[in-house]
Amino acid sequence: MPPRPIRLDLADSEVALAAPADGGWRVRFAAARVQREDGSDGYLRGLVLALAGTTGDADAAACVGRIVEGVLRVDGRALSPAELAPPAAFAGAISLHLRFAHGVELDLLAHAARLEPVDDAPFFERLAC
Repeated sequence: MPPRPIRLDLADSEVALAAPADGGWRVRFAAARVQREDGSDGYLRGLVLALAGTTGDADAAACVGRIVEGVLRVDGRALSPAELAPPAAFAGAISLHLRFAHGVELDLLAHAARLEPVDDAPFFERLAC
């Protein structure tokens, strides 16, 4: 069994798709920046953040690409990267803020959130050059 992720950094992750789905929103990461329990740092492909009971309006087609700033709050408190280690579930007053490198911002409110890797989500080690 591969080492599990112990933290997720929203900043420097990349979104493949963000769109309304099932009364909420789904954000699918093309490359989610994670650190695993063995200390390896890299990207997990196929991580999904599902928000339930979502309010907010955004241009879904523009909410793709590299995230330069990202915060998930529960009941007003910003979650740390360690608290975002997938899989994870949150309930309460949820707010998501993502700012993309091209300037678009996504701001959503919800009452629940789940962060889950898709089956067999591959991990790619980050290679610093």
